[in-house]
Amino acid sequence: MASASLPRRSLAWGAFLSLSLFAIPALFAQGVTTGALNGVVRNTDGEGLVGATVTATHEPSGVQYGAVVRDGGAYDIRGVRVGGPYTIGVQMLGYEACQETDVFVNLNQTVDTDFILVPEAVDVAGI
Repeated sequence: MASASLPRRSLAWGAFLSLSLFAIPALFAQGVTTGALNGVVRNTDGEGLVGATVTATHEPSGVQYGAVVRDGGAYDIRGVRVGGPYTIGVQMLGYEACQETDVFVNLNQTVDTDFILVPEAVDVAGI
């Protein structure tokens, strides 16, 4: 009887190892479930607007993602929900707000959306 259980154990162990080899790549494939948005925010002179605020709103759910523009005018918003439409808006004191609508994001895709903001007069109230 002991000799009959040895082949069964070997067969079971071999089956386990074979299935494990197929399961490992599938585990790693589960990692990417989002997309990203990026771009450059500039003024009418072509200068990057460091400190501008970029907000992306997933219209069906109302979920908002945000970023602050860094050196050179670049922004990145990673890990956004796939689908859309998104409305991407940019604001900065001293400039007219600007937005882009009907932006769609696909799985593992980065959508590039650039903005040019126009200066506006700022009304400062007295103290």
